[in-house]
Amino acid sequence: MDRNGKKLTHNEASFSVGVIPSNVSNPDHLLDRLAIILKLDKKAIPERIRRAPNPFKPVVLKKNVGMSTVTFLLEREEEFPGVVIVAQPVRTYLYGGLASHLLGHLGEVNQAELTLSSGYGIELGDLVGKMGVEKVCNRYLQGEKGGKQIEVDAHGRALRTISEKDPIPGHNVYLTIDLRMQEIAEKELGERK
Repeated sequence: MDRNGKKLTHNEASFSVGVIPSNVSNPDHLLDRLAIILKLDKKAIPERIRRAPNPFKPVVLKKNVGMSTVTFLLEREEEFPGVVIVAQPVRTYLYGGLASHLLGHLGEVNQAELTLSSGYGIELGDLVGKMGVEKVCNRYLQGEKGGKQIEVDAHGRALRTISEKDPIPGHNVYLTIDLRMQEIAEKELGERK
């Protein structure tokens, strides 16, 4: 937010479809169906799953999946054992490139950032601040993930919930910039380039 409390960014949910490798009993059949539904190259999916560092964590197959696909998969979850829907926040910059040098941007965490962030709940595939305020205040803005630990049977069917943790939203950052003055300054400086 700027110094007057005007929002500069907005978060909304984006859905990804993933697979928990250890919960997939018939991978060929499942992956053939998912390739059609998600419009993916079915030859690339097995390699992505094979390279997964942890067979008990979701491997994202497709990001930014439409609500109709999410609903289709959720309504038929018995037909898609091991398939999970992962909700991730997507940050929208409400004024486009205004103050972009200051705000920075988000991007998928790389291996070096993952090593530096050890112990802060950041995992492969997460979005982190890459530049500007997004990078400097990443831990403050990030919040904490929620999760659910479920006991499943040999066929991947849920038996009971073992533990559950609600997510904790990140905090707001109030900047000293004035959005209106920033807009005027960028417009004037832009004309002198």
